[in-house]
Amino acid sequence: MNNDRREGLLEVCDILDDAINRLTKIREDEQDALDSLPEGLQAPQKTVNS
Repeated sequence: MNNDRREGLLEVCDILDDAINRLTKIREDEQDALDSLPEGLQAPQKTVNS
């Protein structure tokens, strides 16, 4: 593998690693927000009209 391709792959790996870290942070923030809701609102059950 030549150096140009290797550098390109390393750059892509860095970008993907950053994206994964950002997505993980967003997911954690969303989970914290969900956990802060009252229990009845965390997992509302849909009712079926019979």
